[in-house]
Amino acid sequence: MSYVMVCLSLVIAGVFGISAMSKVLGRASYAGFRDSVHHLGGVPARSAQLVAVAVVALELLVSAATVRPGTAPAGLAAFTVVLSRAVRRGTSPACHCFGAGSKPVSGRHVVRNLVLIAVAGAALAMRLLTGAPRVSAPGLLLCLLVAGVVAAGVALLDDLVALLRPVPPPDNQTAGAG
Repeated sequence: MSYVMVCLSLVIAGVFGISAMSKVLGRASYAGFRDSVHHLGGVPARSAQLVAVAVVALELLVSAATVRPGTAPAGLAAFTVVLSRAVRRGTSPACHCFGAGSKPVSGRHVVRNLVLIAVAGAALAMRLLTGAPRVSAPGLLLCLLVAGVVAAGVALLDDLVALLRPVPPPDNQTAGAG
């Protein structure tokens, strides 16, 4: 069970780390996120900069502190409330949860966060039940690999959904032309 707990914790650390870094690696990404703080969270435009900086700092802190799993569920719950409110209001600004994305907020993003809350909660429960994990170096490397793939999948969720969507059939008028 130690390896499962380590993998789950590393997934959460990876997701928060990717989220924070994707917002600050480019001016356009950060500007999009700052604007989404205003539109999604209902934060006044003049305060959006301060709140955006605080969110990125919180994400970096949670990513670094996820080795102690109790920090992640609360942060995820707060983000989920903001996304849920935006979906309920019917607003569709882009989330910019992972940088310069342009997909509007939808129920998919809320479900993603609920799954991440469950993952973080499972890691926390295992930690409380079993104590600090003891893992070998090869086991840790395997957990890092698995967690990296899963965290990247979470960060690329919108792209993966678009990729896996069925291709519409060709238009009948143009199919027979030639």
